[in-house]
Amino acid sequence: MTFNIGNDDAIVIGQGYVELIKKGKPSRLDGYEIKQIGLSQGIIKIIPKEVKSKGFLGFGSDGTWQIPYGAIANARIFILIFDMLINQK
Repeated sequence: MTFNIGNDDAIVIGQGYVELIKKGKPSRLDGYEIKQIGLSQGIIKIIPKEVKSKGFLGFGSDGTWQIPYGAIANARIFILIFDMLINQK
């Protein structure tokens, strides 16, 4: 399922993976690569077990994906789908 996050950017959730598309360039994390997801001060943070990049695309300086909750189309549905497809173990 694809959720727009502004301009040509999107976050895609599939069975066992999440993909961030920023400026047309995808970056993917499989479910087992995700350490934690959280919502704090209006920002959804997806924290990988290992840092893949620093300060690039949708990544924060520590390698987390940082997406403004308000920027995600249907953010509540995003959270539900994420939980169903990624967090099920």
